[in-house]
Amino acid sequence: MRNAAWPDINVSPQPLISCMNNVTGWPNDMGCFGGDQKDAFEWMLTNEITDRTCSIYQGRGWTNGQMCSPMEMCRNCNPGEACFIPDTYEVYGVAAWGNVTGAANMSAEVAANGPITVSIAANTIVNYTGGYFCD
Repeated sequence: MRNAAWPDINVSPQPLISCMNNVTGWPNDMGCFGGDQKDAFEWMLTNEITDRTCSIYQGRGWTNGQMCSPMEMCRNCNPGEACFIPDTYEVYGVAAWGNVTGAANMSAEVAANGPITVSIAANTIVNYTGGYFCD
């Protein structure tokens, strides 16, 4: 969508795993223990998200002590000083989202609108040990 303009934008997962929780109306998302990208897109329709330069991934979310706060959205830290929230920073969102299936449709979606996410039903591969898997 940006015609390969630099810099790349890498949205941060930290606001999602800290801020999408049962208190804020997202009972099925479990922070670092799992979630659903459809819920993430729905959340980003009405909430801003920042990039990884502003909100680094901390390996913890709302389920293990890293609760949602303005500092989770964006912080800057200088050596030997307390971290602070910048006066201004870039935010991103989602204008629309939907489902697409099939390789040709996925390819067309990427060409027309940019990156997509892909998921699989992992319960069928819980005991996978190697080789080809066909389900």
